[in-house]
Amino acid sequence: MSIFASVSTSLLLLASVGAQCQFLPFGNGPPAANLYLFNPWDQRSLQLPFPFPFDGVDYHVITVSADGIVALGLGVVSNGISVPSFQSDGPRIAVCWTPPFFLYPTPDPLGVLYNETADQVSIVWHTWQFSTPLRMELILKPSGAFYLHYDPLQAPSVGWIVGVAKGDGTPVPSVDMSSLPMVVRDACAYEIGGSGQFDLGGKTLEFLPISRTDYLVSEVPSPPLCPWVAAPPLPTYTSASQTLFGSGCGAPSLYLDCNLPVVGTNWQLTTTSVPATAVVGLTLIGLGSQQLHLGPLGAPGCYQRVIPGEIQVAPLSGQPAFTQSLHVPLNLNLVGLQLFAQGACFAPGANALGVLTSNGRRGTVGL
Repeated sequence: MSIFASVSTSLLLLASVGAQCQFLPFGNGPPAANLYLFNPWDQRSLQLPFPFPFDGVDYHVITVSADGIVALGLGVVSNGISVPSFQSDGPRIAVCWTPPFFLYPTPDPLGVLYNETADQVSIVWHTWQFSTPLRMELILKPSGAFYLHYDPLQAPSVGWIVGVAKGDGTPVPSVDMSSLPMVVRDACAYEIGGSGQFDLGGKTLEFLPISRTDYLVSEVPSPPLCPWVAAPPLPTYTSASQTLFGSGCGAPSLYLDCNLPVVGTNWQLTTTSVPATAVVGLTLIGLGSQQLHLGPLGAPGCYQRVIPGEIQVAPLSGQPAFTQSLHVPLNLNLVGLQLFAQGACFAPGANALGVLTSNGRRGTVGL
């Protein structure tokens, strides 16, 4: 059983589409959490209150960018607007993707804002690009339906892309998003334009799933204002980190190194300085540490430094090192969780017990 089975998480699994509603009519609606995305390439990852199905995959995390695009999952959302990037950089929805820009203060509420209920997620860009307002909203529903809503004043003054892409290199066909209704096949379609060519202002586009990968796209009436709901508190997501504690035993001492425990990746744990006589390598992983001296058992100077929740075993035949890993699930509820790891080996003759242990590593799960 994975160690993460002992970490309690909860996800609300809902299936109904429900009627969409508008959280923020661009300054007059219920409160929202400001994501503080003000600079070029600013982005933030958020845990969804429900799994959002897209192209046959349920996504529990989205990454929101300042420049009008949302990636499904984690990763770099945007390094500058381009069709090749849109086609190849992972699954994404371009609400109105524009070149990176600094957001300028105005008398209006400013920023990229977020709110959620059990059956709807809403992201609002209420910003200015130079002297041009960018006011738009992405609405996600548990059914996989989503909505692109544009204020009548929406009029980007530079190039832009609106659409949806699988992001796996599949060519994305060019369409006219104002020629509706239409069917989008294989979760891929986009419209690209320049200054003065944006013609979706004041419209709401509904992307309604008709299969795992296809959508019926229609223009629907602008959604009504959502009932008042308090803005959700947004946790401060921290970067992953790791530190060494304690020391190993042996001559030379057994040594454990590791990478960073980033959500959605593998925490790689490498034990080195393994004696040629070792026949089994062990990696102990747990949620707590201890300092248990093994001297009384016949291994002077060796300590068990981890309270193991999981022990991984590697047969050895003279290798000076071995690597094992723990998969850290793609779940932002795990951010901040501390993990502890230690290497060990069974090496007959190394001491009376025949066991050597390494230093410990403390990893903090993060982004």
